[in-house]
Amino acid sequence: MAPPSAGAPLRVLFVTNDFPPQLGGIERFASELAAHVPGAAVLAADHPDAADHDRTAPFVVHRAPTRFMLPTRATAALVGRVARAERSDVVVLLSPLPLAVLGPRLDLPWTVVTHGAELTVPGRLPGFGAALRGGLGAAPGLFAVSEHTAEQLRRLLGPGGPPVRLLPNGVDVDRFHPTVDGAPVRRRLGLGDGPVVGCVGRLVPRKGQDRLLAAMPLVREHLPEARLLLVGDGRLRPRLERAARAQGPGRVVLTGAVAASELPAHVAAMDVLAHPNRSRWAGLEQEGFGVVFLEGQACARPVIAGDSGGSPEALADGVSGLLVDGTDPGRIAEAIVGIISDDGRAAAMGRAGRALVEQRFTWSAVAGRFLADLGLTVEAGSAPT
Repeated sequence: MAPPSAGAPLRVLFVTNDFPPQLGGIERFASELAAHVPGAAVLAADHPDAADHDRTAPFVVHRAPTRFMLPTRATAALVGRVARAERSDVVVLLSPLPLAVLGPRLDLPWTVVTHGAELTVPGRLPGFGAALRGGLGAAPGLFAVSEHTAEQLRRLLGPGGPPVRLLPNGVDVDRFHPTVDGAPVRRRLGLGDGPVVGCVGRLVPRKGQDRLLAAMPLVREHLPEARLLLVGDGRLRPRLERAARAQGPGRVVLTGAVAASELPAHVAAMDVLAHPNRSRWAGLEQEGFGVVFLEGQACARPVIAGDSGGSPEALADGVSGLLVDGTDPGRIAEAIVGIISDDGRAAAMGRAGRALVEQRFTWSAVAGRFLADLGLTVEAGSAPT
């Protein structure tokens, strides 16, 4: 397929295995980005509830016949058919694993968005690592959700690799905003009127809910009425529920997975959003960015982040929140108490966080920069060699 004529808006086809109604950060990223790119279409893996979701999506969604797309000739042919039907100018593979290998088989410009985790363990596996490097290295240009992830990508591909541009997470500042009412969530969950520390994310070791829960008894030495609200689900849930019961009735509330439409009210129910993520396995597992920090700041809530991977790029340390050692419950507790005990400081951090997301992380701004950079990528890929 020929590249678009000069000045014509790019028609983008996003291809992804991670897409709603599946829940998760990459899924939200994919959906929001597609919604803010005019004329975009999506080819996503199948899901049992896909029909209900896709019917109301603000863009065209095509579904593969399988729950997980592999980089096969059949998948390449499917991408080609959908691209022709949508008159797409460029294919954006929304994660490298495993679809980056598909790129060189496509007959139109393509690029890949990297989120970080797929560049560590998979990137070092002898067989798959070589295939991943080959696919990524053949792209005319790549995108990374943080500078930290971009640097990982550059190291993986070496000095001769394609250019890497930033495509950070964004946040819907019309859904997440300071006037969202969290009181109904507080009442429904029995959180009371005392301080609420909250966390949103999958319940897995890297996200740090276990360390946050361990920090709460230290927090209550200074703030006896403090409650902990954990929003999300995952393999650590049984262990966290046992630890929560040991702290006494009502002191820790686990909600399980929450629909995207309900997330703003849950964030608004928190006095501080603490997500003490941490690197694991000697850095093989770490946070790529952390959209949850943007959502907390958009609601004018101070945030506490673990100093892992790209998380420092999602807040202004000491201004809109605090970076902590996510392995240390004592440091986590100290940060929580320091913010909640000072109303003026908490309010100032909340205002600063809202200003930060309005300046840099609205989805319209993120999508606008992406389209400008995507045009450069397509132009580079179309140039004769």
